Amino acid sequence: MADVSITPANVLASSTATLDKTKVAGATITAGEPVSLNASNQWVPCANGTTLLLATAKGFALNGASSGQPVAVVTADTNYTPGFTGTIGETVWTSANAGGVTVTASDNGTTGQYIGILGVMTSTTTMIVNPTICTAAHA
Repeated sequence: MADVSITPANVLASSTATLDKTKVAGATITAGEPVSLNASNQWVPCANGTTLLLATAKGFALNGASSGQPVAVVTADTNYTPGFTGTIGETVWTSANAGGVTVTASDNGTTGQYIGILGVMTSTTTMIVNPTICTAAHA
């Protein structure tokens, strides 16, 4: 299965979400994309790859931004609305495509790449965000 289609206007953190509003974008980011921190401690779209730093998702961007602009990132949430639909119990993974999300483990890279789990769908439109359980080397 390919990456899910995220509708940025439908991305929403719950009232109990943990947010990080202290950093800026290091590249263009779209609301709903999983993000990681680059070597300059700036948010960039997360992507699987051979660089652990850039493949380690820290959360989801709540707003779009160009490089240098502020970004709010949800780093944990028990009732996050990701802007796409899924199946209850489905694992949400980082994708081989920068800023992409997939629900199929086999779509997230090749041997030697780092991949990550972003969370689990709790309904067809909400999920638990817990990217701290990320990252493992793809076998």
